[in-house]
Amino acid sequence: MLTSLLRKLHCITLEQISHIPHSNLSSRLFHLLFPDVFAEFDLLLAIKIPPEDGITFVDGSDGFPAFGVAPHADIKSPYRTVLPEKLTEFTIIATVRPGSRSGGYVFSVVNPLDTVVQLGLLLEPILATDQWNITLIYTDANVERVSQPLVSFQIPYTKSWIKLIFKVLNNQVVFYNNCVETETVVVKKEPRSLTFDGASTLYIAQAGPILKRNFEVSAIFLDSITSWRKRSNQTNRKKTS
Repeated sequence: MLTSLLRKLHCITLEQISHIPHSNLSSRLFHLLFPDVFAEFDLLLAIKIPPEDGITFVDGSDGFPAFGVAPHADIKSPYRTVLPEKLTEFTIIATVRPGSRSGGYVFSVVNPLDTVVQLGLLLEPILATDQWNITLIYTDANVERVSQPLVSFQIPYTKSWIKLIFKVLNNQVVFYNNCVETETVVVKKEPRSLTFDGASTLYIAQAGPILKRNFEVSAIFLDSITSWRKRSNQTNRKKTS
């Protein structure tokens, strides 16, 4: 029986266009409007096709295919095959359908020793309540020996589809629950830009063999990480004689 199903995870990094307001525009439309300022990184590339043991195709909330993930599934990839080396300002979007209250990592990028989560989303139940904490992990593994939470928010526990969005700027994190802006928290990111170790690993629905915390969900689909880039001052500039 499947206990995990991946539906959607999307991360966008922002540098020069943080002034653009959030709207209902899809990432594809943003890509059409601003093709020279961001690049998308598809986290689903960590899942091999055809799927390995413990992973299966299922129906997503909008009719698009999602992935079912059993507890014994081991989804991982060298981070550099999927993600950029560095993230500064970015947005993570995760759409999941939990299968139990146990929670776990939706995704994680873990250092080469598999002991520190450099970047990740962690869902944890709050004891004696019907609430969860959703925590963004953001750690300089060259300095810290333990994974560091950057910010946490509370959401109701549900077995239905939920869409979680973290907009991470230089000094604040904006949280959206099911596309509704719910809270903004001032933060101090250390370091300002998160640079991954070259041998780090991207894990899906877990944090590796040591930290574990496998995410038991009915459904989860990981879409992409989109990295916003600085426009080149030389773009379309005419040559002068």
